Amino acid sequence: MRLPLPANREDPCHRARRQAEATTSSNDRRGILVDLTDEGARIVDEAVTAATASEQRLLAGLSPDERETLASLLRKLLADLEPNASA
Repeated sequence: MRLPLPANREDPCHRARRQAEATTSSNDRRGILVDLTDEGARIVDEAVTAATASEQRLLAGLSPDERETLASLLRKLLADLEPNASA
């Protein structure tokens, strides 16, 4: 996973823990590219797995129709926050 970041947004703590590696962008020397290391990718995978399990537990008490209603309402709220998003 590669993320472009402005040079002033680099996080040296992640590099020190060997979770990410930063290189200067060849297209724009003001920016850096951040690549996850294998350890960083493992941590992201664990976080996504935990978030997915948490979401499943949270929604377990809702019927499929209730889940669809919730999703529709959340899309509407998001559209109100993002003027260019379509509902």
